[in-house]
Amino acid sequence: MLIKSHFKNIFSDSYEMILAKYIEKFGLKTEITFQEKDLCIKQICDLKKISEKELLEECVDIANEIYNPKKAYLRFFPDEILRKNCSTIDIVDEYIHILCKRMKDIMLKNNGIGLAAPQVGIPIRLFIMKSKNFGIVNPQILSLQNPVQSEEKCLSIPNVTKNVTRYKTINVSYLNTMGFEVKETLTGNDAICFCHEYDHLNGKLIID
Repeated sequence: MLIKSHFKNIFSDSYEMILAKYIEKFGLKTEITFQEKDLCIKQICDLKKISEKELLEECVDIANEIYNPKKAYLRFFPDEILRKNCSTIDIVDEYIHILCKRMKDIMLKNNGIGLAAPQVGIPIRLFIMKSKNFGIVNPQILSLQNPVQSEEKCLSIPNVTKNVTRYKTINVSYLNTMGFEVKETLTGNDAICFCHEYDHLNGKLIID
């Protein structure tokens, strides 16, 4: 279900994971430079008696399992996924639709008003808001007006409330889950929620 062209950084991360796994398993040099990586990959393939293509296929299988949208679940601080700078989404397709549905179920079950993809373990630039009937893909904040102190909670940091500087009015752009570009002005709670979820996509939390 997960297509390589969608989330290049995710596949890069998965490749790093499988390299680390076999470096440890075979007792290879643990600190490798970028230039040494090709040699390390060759060593792993020789030891496993597989081709580089087969190693990549194994990487793809791991990524499909780790980032399966139907198996997504809520992550909690200090899970390192919450500190990821998330990847841009290249294609809005069935994967995104399935993930948004799963995220909505998790959000409503936990009485949330918004949820970002990294909060369910998938580091891509996507979030949902209870006030919207669609996912918000590759969001951008174009301008911010009228700062305000906002008392906020986060589903990924239970039992913590923090005062955060937000803005009463923001101008934003994003793709909706039909793939259409949207530009709009958000005010009040929608503006605050948008900023909160946007921060998640950059690895920023209310405790920062």
